[in-house]
Amino acid sequence: MQHFRVGRPQTGRRTIRARQGDRSRSRWLRCEALEPRALLAALVWTNRLTASDTLTAAERAVVDQALAWWNTLVIERPQVGPLALTILGGAGSGMDLGGNVTSFVTVQTSGNGTASATLRIDADAGGRGWYVDPQPADHQEFAQQQSEYLFTGGPAGLDLYSVVLHELAHALGFGTSPAFFSRLTAQADGTYLYRGAAGLQAVLDADRGHLSATAHPQDLLNASLALATRYLPSRLVVSLLADAHGYLANLPPLASRGTFFFDTAQYVAAEGEDAVQLVVQRGPSSGQAEVSYQVASGTAVAGGDYELSAGTLLFGDGEFEKSITINVLADAVREDPEWLRVELQHPSAAAALGSRTGTTVYIIDRADADWLARLYSDVLGRGASAAELAWWQERLALGQPRSQIATAFVTSRERRTAQLEAWYREYLGRGADAAGLSWWLAVWQSQGMHAVQAGLLASTESFNRAGGVQAWVSELYRVLLGREAAAHEIAWWVQRASSTTREAVVRSFLFSQEYGLLQLGAWYTTYLRREPDAAGTMYWLAELRKGTSPELVQAAILASPEYRSRQA
Repeated sequence: MQHFRVGRPQTGRRTIRARQGDRSRSRWLRCEALEPRALLAALVWTNRLTASDTLTAAERAVVDQALAWWNTLVIERPQVGPLALTILGGAGSGMDLGGNVTSFVTVQTSGNGTASATLRIDADAGGRGWYVDPQPADHQEFAQQQSEYLFTGGPAGLDLYSVVLHELAHALGFGTSPAFFSRLTAQADGTYLYRGAAGLQAVLDADRGHLSATAHPQDLLNASLALATRYLPSRLVVSLLADAHGYLANLPPLASRGTFFFDTAQYVAAEGEDAVQLVVQRGPSSGQAEVSYQVASGTAVAGGDYELSAGTLLFGDGEFEKSITINVLADAVREDPEWLRVELQHPSAAAALGSRTGTTVYIIDRADADWLARLYSDVLGRGASAAELAWWQERLALGQPRSQIATAFVTSRERRTAQLEAWYREYLGRGADAAGLSWWLAVWQSQGMHAVQAGLLASTESFNRAGGVQAWVSELYRVLLGREAAAHEIAWWVQRASSTTREAVVRSFLFSQEYGLLQLGAWYTTYLRREPDAAGTMYWLAELRKGTSPELVQAAILASPEYRSRQA
């Protein structure tokens, strides 16, 4: 039987090479795979269907299934987030990795895992040829099932699905991360002993990147992979990854009908939405199983804020995902976000609960949902995507104050960039250059808005464009105060300019009562759809004179109950 050898592990490269060898047999339980999911994935294929993705459609389907399989096992990387994966090569690329090298992965490691990785796949498996399974979710093409994780007697060639699964384990940190290496102890025979929590142990080869074939035969993370053979991630491999990196993981069960878990720890819905779907996933398994659910606690009121009764989900053989529907109701009371906790319970025989057995559903007021959408329109001048709104709804539901959210909008890089581009056109009569934008954004961040305005208007470019001090003063009146200057006003500022800096002159305009009134009028009209009242004018003018940032004044208006309750 011919095998392929994975080269010495190192951060940056991994190879599979041919050799001869034998494997012993063991008996475990068969696994099946889930459909791909995009939310909270541990692995995210970043260049899929881009110019650098040269895989064939069939190869792409195999990689998709391998990613889906790992994303059901390692469901979250809490401290490091999703791993950004770039995949290159394949039959369509003609990539030749040299000799009998079939693939290797380059990883960038951090203290507790990997942040990104690049997987390269040889065009023809180092001259041996790939077996590209048209249905990688099942293993029907392999004549014998030797164990839960090993199938033999398959079509000729090296199984692309097994190789990708192997390399993805390395990308996730198996034999490539400092956290993994820190748990290894050298032994007299040249192997390494992995020592983890709760007595977890494993023996690794001298390369520190693969499980010993003697101690752990027929494992996906052995250094050798055989032709016409399929390997799946074992319980041991997933346990080692979870132990080394703190991943939230579902272990492949032995003789089990699967583990049940929610796909995310929280959901957010707005009052009046038709429904929210809670997704329950079932880990690697076969056969039929069921799990119950019920509302465990919360401030939301059943029948008033939502409709949901306890129930049971029945998973048939080959089913790995079900949903629970919660109808979200609307009421006429303005209120802060409410929540309810839904828990999974009572899995059927031979099944178990996974690591995320509960999820929290936050219900935000309809006015808050409209408020968030209005911030995009009034502050950023555009509509919001569903993902953007969902992100901010979650922040609001988790308790972030409205004042902080409004401040985040008015101080965002997007808002400041748009304002800078407008000032370039208004103050300098041209578009903004990239270097200038970068410079002034940094000034804005460290010194505030007035420093940027003063710097632009007092610049040599602005002064020369106006054509002398009198014309420059006249231009300040037009762009900042929106009117023509009287002759005595120009004369006064020309005299003042002879004894102070141009920047000091501009700042005098920016802190003047006239300019402050214009700013307040614009904000009230744009955000509140009315003229400023006398009390509000006096209060905010005093704040501006004290040096309160205009952005913070805007944020306070945007976070006010009046703005939040605005109908259009």
